[in-house]
Amino acid sequence: MQAAGLVMREELARYTNSDGQPLALDAKDEDRLVRLCHIASSFEAIYRFGGWLRGNSLGASRAGATLDELVDAVPSYVVDDIRRQMRLAAHPGPSTACDNCPQHSGSVGPSSTAVWTWTEPMPTSSWTDS
Repeated sequence: MQAAGLVMREELARYTNSDGQPLALDAKDEDRLVRLCHIASSFEAIYRFGGWLRGNSLGASRAGATLDELVDAVPSYVVDDIRRQMRLAAHPGPSTACDNCPQHSGSVGPSSTAVWTWTEPMPTSSWTDS
């Protein structure tokens, strides 16, 4: 894992110019960058929590996995979700952008100042923590 992480750091550096500004990418490179960021967040979770957490995608990887193997293991829905989020971020404020979101996307957010609710249309489940 450590070797793949070091290779990932080198590759991520290629996605910025000499001033550290992000480069415009074609769709293929953008997909790979999203997958690399997902992997980086898994490494960060291990660092922040001092070990493996259930659900961390790196835990399902074989010992000695290459960076390409880790990238290939990132589910396509991760890329799709990030693309949707980026489209929403491009149009901040009240909008009808979510009107076209797939029904299965679910939502997370505050339902009041003291209650958080998770809803997921399929299967329907919810939890509330007050």
